[in-house]
Amino acid sequence: MNELDIFRMCFPEQFLLDVIIPQTNRHLGTPINLSEFYVWLGCIFFMACFQVTGERDEWWSSAPIDMFKGAPFRLNAFMSKKRFIDIMGALRYTDKADPLLFVDKFHEVRQMIETFNEPYARKYSPAWISLDKSMNSWLNKFCPGFTVCPRKLWPFGNKYHSIADGDENGQHPIMWHVRLVEGKDWPKLPSSTWAFPTTWEKEGYSRTVELLI
Repeated sequence: MNELDIFRMCFPEQFLLDVIIPQTNRHLGTPINLSEFYVWLGCIFFMACFQVTGERDEWWSSAPIDMFKGAPFRLNAFMSKKRFIDIMGALRYTDKADPLLFVDKFHEVRQMIETFNEPYARKYSPAWISLDKSMNSWLNKFCPGFTVCPRKLWPFGNKYHSIADGDENGQHPIMWHVRLVEGKDWPKLPSSTWAFPTTWEKEGYSRTVELLI
């Protein structure tokens, strides 16, 4: 499989067609389709593979490529800088309305996380060895609720826990569950109870115990 095939296998493409692309198009002058979305996403993935000294604009710079500064390649052949920025600014992840009873700082990503987890919970059988403690790298320095640093991420009480299949001696790991763990930004209902508790938290287990279960 190439990178696009792997992404399409691991992420529900129907969610892109039903939610992300229609909601994004509501804020775009020129609508985006699935093919262009994958080009845009490919630019994001490509940029994630290289350390760049300077701003994101370096990927569309007209200056000669320099091995000591700037970006190692140019993306002009795939997408213009203006179109890339327009899509980035219009991108939306949910079609659900904001909750009325409390402020949820992570409202936009909850539907996407649930959509990712659901097929794995329904169809996937992981090996008896599983891996955790993976770390997400945030490329966008304006990601809400998280601190971005060059090497290691240290969230202010908010983080993702993920679990991956450790089959084939770790040669073919498949991440099969992702969970947003909220700290100081975990919203509360007017009754002072936590919003979005898991089944085990509802039964009184601590957060560590219910996470392991």
